[in-house]
This record gives sequence, C-alpha cells and structure tokens, in this order.
Amino acid sequence: MAPPLDAEKPVRSSAILAPPPRRKKRRTRRHTPFSPADLHVAEITILPGVGKLLRSIASDAHGSLWVASYQSLKAYHDLRGDADVPLVYPEEPALGRWVAGQRQQHLLWVSRERSSMTEERQRCLDVLGF
Repeated sequence: MAPPLDAEKPVRSSAILAPPPRRKKRRTRRHTPFSPADLHVAEITILPGVGKLLRSIASDAHGSLWVASYQSLKAYHDLRGDADVPLVYPEEPALGRWVAGQRQQHLLWVSRERSSMTEERQRCLDVLGF
C-alpha cells in the first residue's frame, strides 16, 4: 500500500536549508610604493663590502623591498646584537615574518629547490650572523 500523497516525509538534518557557505575574502597586501631611487647611497652602504651587493639587489622593485627589510634587520642587529628576530615581534611585526620567510627561502635554496634566495642575498644575511 502506498503512503498518502499529503503525508509529510521525515526531513533529514542535513537536508535543512542553510545559507550557502561564505567565501573567505582574500586579504591583499597593501604595498607602499617603493623604488630603488628611494634608497640613498648613505642608507645602502650599511656595512663595509655589503653596499655594492645591496645596490645590485635593489635594482628591481622586489629587491628594493628586500633591501628595506634588510635595513630593518640591520637596525634590530645593532640594537640586540643578533639576527634572531622572534616571529611575533611587537615593535615591528612585519620584521619577524620577513625573517621567518628568509629562513624558509634559505632552506629551499640549500636543497636546490625553487627559491627567491640568491647568493648575494645570502651573503648579506651572513654578514649579520643570520
């Protein structure tokens, strides 16, 4: 015998209508415009023998940003005496993340995987005892 047409079917809990899942918004980084021309010669010559390397690294936009972060690391090194910036560094949060990223890029570079680390960058970091 067939059930009557007007009888309600049991509703499974998974079939309850719910709003569609929200898509996470991608957070975009807001970079301040920075060009190699913003670096003054006095700022580039941070350490003897490193100035020429930094000028060659700063020749493109990404290199300029790298040099700016390197200068922040140098200031931290002058203040603390080491380059062991904690990941959560309240005085300059971006510096801790940048140093962690450089350490990751170094590991990739050593294992001959694709990396943004170059020999010039590594030599600059070695000067600070990175």
